[in-house]
Amino acid sequence: MTPLEDRVRDAIRAKAAEVPPGSVPPLRLPARRRSPFSLTHGGRERPGGPAARARAGRAWAAPLAAAAGVAAALAVVFALTGVIHSGRSANGHPSGLAALPRYYVALTLTSAEPFGAHGELSTPRTKAVIRATATGRPLATVTPPWPYGTFAGVTAAAGDRTFVVAAQKLVRIPVDGEVTVPATRFFLLRLGPGLGRPVGRVTLTPLPIPAIPAGTEVSDFAISPDGSRLAVVSSQKERPKLNVYDMQKLSIYNLPAGTERTYRSGTVGNAPGEPITWITQNSLSWGTDNRTLAFVYGQWRGREGVRFLDTDRAGPGLLANSRVAVPQSRTTTWTQVQLTADGQTIIGNVYNPYVNGSLEHLVQVSAQTGKIVRVLHVTRGMADDVVQVHWMSPSGRVLIVTDLLRARHHSTAQFADVDAGMLVDGRYTPLPWSENTLTAAW
Repeated sequence: MTPLEDRVRDAIRAKAAEVPPGSVPPLRLPARRRSPFSLTHGGRERPGGPAARARAGRAWAAPLAAAAGVAAALAVVFALTGVIHSGRSANGHPSGLAALPRYYVALTLTSAEPFGAHGELSTPRTKAVIRATATGRPLATVTPPWPYGTFAGVTAAAGDRTFVVAAQKLVRIPVDGEVTVPATRFFLLRLGPGLGRPVGRVTLTPLPIPAIPAGTEVSDFAISPDGSRLAVVSSQKERPKLNVYDMQKLSIYNLPAGTERTYRSGTVGNAPGEPITWITQNSLSWGTDNRTLAFVYGQWRGREGVRFLDTDRAGPGLLANSRVAVPQSRTTTWTQVQLTADGQTIIGNVYNPYVNGSLEHLVQVSAQTGKIVRVLHVTRGMADDVVQVHWMSPSGRVLIVTDLLRARHHSTAQFADVDAGMLVDGRYTPLPWSENTLTAAW
């Protein structure tokens, strides 16, 4: 089966899933009719000809409507698969599933063994599953290379074929002590072309940078759109028994050159979460120029909020090389930030712990004024169900989000993303999803 046939099949399944059961009326074919003219009548019209002609017109309405429906369905299928490019809105931008990347990498639980408490694993066991966005169908599976036992995070470059995963060894939290955070190694996961296969040959190769040593907590990382730079936020414990961390550092790796630039100042990204070593991402976001990095800065000196870092400027000064894009008040905290391709809009989560019910707002903010343009979603009582943005279209109009709906239950994986969907102008469309997915990247 060719890749095109696979995409057509995925698109048909996706469209079929949108049709509610019982909404399609049963097909009733009209009785076979003879011509209203007959040689036995000397070529004249049969008796009742005009009335028959009128009834015939009504009888043909259903088949014609069905044919039109089939043609429309085929047009949608071909637009989704990219055979033709008519599946666009009036302003020239793709809409619906056609706007989404075809593939994503899901870190999926491979064991029901609990984690996060004393005597348990510090990190869940996972594997990387490449799936089709439209159907959720698994296309390939990658297991952590020896001696690593799990993937602790994933990030995606532009397109739908280049990803970076963070691999760690499995460690158990001592019953009467603190866990030593395992070393973290980054690998490039690439979906290559291949005949007869949807994603082609999948390769996993170590990035040409040193592993983050054991004892160092990696709280976030993000690959640039062109795959040339990797941003990593990490920290070490200053006083391990008190769970006190030293100042976090932000490292920018130039992968082709094999160089590293380190910035040390204040709190960057998400705070470490001992004893759980799971990496909480989405507090870093690259601009399409592959040099501007949007990040969350949490130091209380009037400089906190969302900042833009020019990674091409010389010098290790984080504040000197960055500017405040969105200031942060003393009653709110940014927990996530995503920068649109045009650099004009920021989409992220703002958390207000002082409001009764602990509100978290998914907001759209102007990168020019720092003002909230609109609120996309409100989560009350955070807990495990905090909406996360994993992908967005260049304008920020189309989003792929997880945990937007309040979960009725969780899988055996704590902190799992229990649902995923497409959010467009406030309208949510669920996507096929496995509840054992801890996180994913598009």
